[in-house]
Amino acid sequence: MVEALAAVRGVERVERVAATPGGAGSPNAPGGAGGPSSAAPGAMLPMRDFRVRLYLTGEGAPFMAPVTELLAARGSRLTAIALGEPSLEDVFIHLTGRELR
Repeated sequence: MVEALAAVRGVERVERVAATPGGAGSPNAPGGAGGPSSAAPGAMLPMRDFRVRLYLTGEGAPFMAPVTELLAARGSRLTAIALGEPSLEDVFIHLTGRELR
């Protein structure tokens, strides 16, 4: 699935995200699935709770339709989304390839 998402035009990088307590799928999370995740904190999620972070070359909204269609074609569905801007640290790491000290 990661390879298919990475092939979407304008997707720069795809990063699989580990489970977090109270994250999407948690009964306390907005739009949560109504039940706690069975994964331990920090553990990689099973495919049914597959979570990724997409790094895009442009605005996020135009990517919604292609990503949703790709997921639907593979029997999956989009259950939550959060859009964000890169921090100065993210930009520094992207440009230099190393973290701030």
